[in-house]
Amino acid sequence: MKARFSWLAVLSLLALGCDDGSHHDGAESCQRIIDACHDVDPGTGEAHECHQTAHDEGTAEACDPIEAMCIAVCQALADGGVGHDAGH
Repeated sequence: MKARFSWLAVLSLLALGCDDGSHHDGAESCQRIIDACHDVDPGTGEAHECHQTAHDEGTAEACDPIEAMCIAVCQALADGGVGHDAGH
C-alpha cells in the first residue's frame, strides 16, 4: 500500500512538471504568438499583452486579429528593438 502511494505521488508530480510551454489544444495563431513573445515578454506593454492574451484566451477569435501585430512587436524586441509602448 505504501509503495503504491509513493508511485502515485511521483507520477502526480511528474505530470505537474511536464509543461513545456506549448499549448497543443489552443489555436495555431495563439501558439505562434506565444512562440514569438515568450522569451521577449518584458512583463508590461504590448508584447506582454500579446503573450498573456495568447496564453489566457487561446482561441482563434482572440488571436487571429492580433497575430500579425503581436508577432511584429515581439520580433522587434527579439531583434533588439523596442515595442510600441516601451518605457510605459
